[in-house]
Amino acid sequence: MPAGAGFNYNTVTYALGQAPIHDPEWFDESTGLWYTDSKVSQQYTNPLKILQDIDDQIFTNRLLGNVQADFRITKSLTFTGSAGIDYSDATRKFYQKRTLTYFDSPVPNGQARINGVEAVRTNTNGYFTWTNSFGDHNLNVVGGVELISQTISNLNVSIEDFATDELGTENLGGGNIETAGLSNGKRKWQTVGFFGRMNYDFKSKYYASVNVRQDGSSVFGASNKWGFFPSLALAWRPTEEDFLKDQDFVSNLKLRASIGQTGNGSLDPIMPLAYGPLVEPIAMTTRS
Repeated sequence: MPAGAGFNYNTVTYALGQAPIHDPEWFDESTGLWYTDSKVSQQYTNPLKILQDIDDQIFTNRLLGNVQADFRITKSLTFTGSAGIDYSDATRKFYQKRTLTYFDSPVPNGQARINGVEAVRTNTNGYFTWTNSFGDHNLNVVGGVELISQTISNLNVSIEDFATDELGTENLGGGNIETAGLSNGKRKWQTVGFFGRMNYDFKSKYYASVNVRQDGSSVFGASNKWGFFPSLALAWRPTEEDFLKDQDFVSNLKLRASIGQTGNGSLDPIMPLAYGPLVEPIAMTTRS
């Protein structure tokens, strides 16, 4: 069965709107419309005809890859580096036959559309980790950098008025060139982030964690490209205290409180061009 019923059709909605006693083969071959009753003048698009006369297929290829390397520099210091890629391309081929109509609006002798999208996302990061203990004091410190880049390209072609339905989207040249439509675009954005984290605990009883991150994004204006996002967390494990060690009612209890700042960088890279310099973004995404 086709991937969908096209761009403007919903076969489930049309089918639910018909009485179950109606014969799905009862339609006018010249219009593709469902005549519900000779006494009713209103006509309905036949959902069965939609399935028969629309070819709507999506073809997708995707490649995911990631490599990571760990290096021990000293007993307490290590370095981790990784790089990943997410590549995908998708093509949608849509053809509507010459005989199908949408209510009383006929499609002029067939319609074909081909939409293609290619997306490439890369993620590269590297960070140092230092871990050490001083008696009852335990310390873990992490610091590094992350680079993310994404590019999306698209190409859309449409044409109408075919002499035959035999080849569908495999013969776009068979349509009327005067009805042809063509559009394409490309979007690219990048982010860079510098991050650091320090975790401390005393006797596995009292905990403190400090995180800082500085992120920059190409989708923001010159005065808003960077954002700083700190956070602080404190925790206490009462079950490690002497007054709870000898009881069996609670085996492990940890209380934690934290405060911090995050942002949102989900901004279309084209939007700043549309709104101009008068609109300033206020925040951007951070990852912890």
